[in-house]
Amino acid sequence: MKKSDIVFLTTIFPAVKNFLPDFFDSLESQTSKDFDLLVINDGVSDFSFYDEKYPNLNIIEYKFSQSPAKNREYGIKKCIELNYEYIIFGDSDDFFSKNRIENSIKALRFNDLVVNELNIYSSGECINNFFAKNLKKTHLLRGEIIDSNIFGFSNIALRKSIINVDFSFSNKLIAVDWFFVSSLLIKEKINISFLKDVYTYYRQHDNNLIGMSLFLTKKKLNLGLNVKQSQYTQMIKYCRKNKLNSDEQIFKRKLYQILKLREKLEEPLFENQYLKRVNVLINDFFSGWWSEILTIEDLYEYEKLKK
Repeated sequence: MKKSDIVFLTTIFPAVKNFLPDFFDSLESQTSKDFDLLVINDGVSDFSFYDEKYPNLNIIEYKFSQSPAKNREYGIKKCIELNYEYIIFGDSDDFFSKNRIENSIKALRFNDLVVNELNIYSSGECINNFFAKNLKKTHLLRGEIIDSNIFGFSNIALRKSIINVDFSFSNKLIAVDWFFVSSLLIKEKINISFLKDVYTYYRQHDNNLIGMSLFLTKKKLNLGLNVKQSQYTQMIKYCRKNKLNSDEQIFKRKLYQILKLREKLEEPLFENQYLKRVNVLINDFFSGWWSEILTIEDLYEYEKLKK
């Protein structure tokens, strides 16, 4: 039963079961207790165990089992249906600083969307203050969203009112969070704040896309090309549907550049040179995930600036 206007939204599935104690412990330890925990359960059969172990959390469970994109869509639409005013997102394989709920809601009193800092975590190894160390333009979050992403489903919170009620996620999306926030920022004039003192411990494991290192490998290059191609294709469709003609042209150009890069990378010599050149420059231009997939045009521009 709903008890608050604030909801923490997550999805769970069998592969994250070993990480759930850290997830629930961090929510039970929050400095603010005024929130509901809405869980979209995709196949965890003994979920009643968590209800019993964490009686102080108001857990609302919905069983739903489709693709990761559709599970996310279902969860967000449930939050809208239940009329929550504020939605805080968190992945169930991550955990959070004790002030996540309290400080996110304080910031949302004056902003439409907030994104918090990440500590990248893997088997006891931790990279603290990842954005502060690696991002050069945390004050230009809106502009960076076309080429890169720092807005994940584990470090954002927002007002329900900025979500388009007729939204949907294609099963072809790989980075669903990137599409979701891009669709919000491109259509609406919304206020954004970066919370440098709030942390998501962003766990890296076999099912995760990111990894601990910024550097580009052949595997990450292929993944990034697929992510950007699916992102730009779906954003073109979104812009066309919403008659955002100038933005549609931007994404068409981005898609063309990615397809041109993919074709050029079929040449083994160019692929090896591309990886070396990008990795030499990466600390100069990294602005979020997928920014390391530089178009040929952007690579030349960064090399000019470096000289």
